[in-house]
Amino acid sequence: MNKLPLLALAALVSSGVLAQQPKANTYHFPPTSRPCEMPNSAASYLLSRKDVQTELKLTPDVAGKIDSICGKLKADVAAELAAIKEGKKVTEPVTRLYGAANEAFKGLLDQTQGTRLRQLFLRQRGVEAYLYADVQQELGMQPAQTSQLMTLVTNWNDKVRSLNAELKEGKLTKEQRDTQVKDGSRDFMKSIAAVPTEAQKKQLQVIEGPVFHYTKA
Repeated sequence: MNKLPLLALAALVSSGVLAQQPKANTYHFPPTSRPCEMPNSAASYLLSRKDVQTELKLTPDVAGKIDSICGKLKADVAAELAAIKEGKKVTEPVTRLYGAANEAFKGLLDQTQGTRLRQLFLRQRGVEAYLYADVQQELGMQPAQTSQLMTLVTNWNDKVRSLNAELKEGKLTKEQRDTQVKDGSRDFMKSIAAVPTEAQKKQLQVIEGPVFHYTKA
């Protein structure tokens, strides 16, 4: 299990492989010792998992409240995506639905739980953890490194959009587009991994905390 199945992003981007923009639609958990920068949908996805709830040692009461929030979010997002697919005007942008859920999560986690949630998120992102501003700051990345990472993100996203456009224009089949995306994604990840120093790579492992093994859904 390496990536978050970001439902909203997948609905808005047909390929579902655009790189995460470090400062777009992020959520900061107040209880954590450091700001926890993550996409809006990441917190709700992780917190909805029973194995994550167990890892965080949530009480039955807190777990029940989180399940209720996530259940409502899932239904609301599904309704909005269905409306978008049908060409209808949505009543509430999907990103705001996630934002409302994140607000509801506030106060449910203590500092230790919030810190561990951040660790689980960063481990799940793999080398993409280097794209987040809070991680870059904690690792002491130099301006040249952060600039290089942003250039990689921009170039990759432009490439994906170009492939999607060629698919829409009939210049590529879906299989051809998917193959190019898969190959390009592999190269993109390798390029990201080449930016941090060996010391920064070791420091990230410390930041990410103990390895966590997800159970199969």
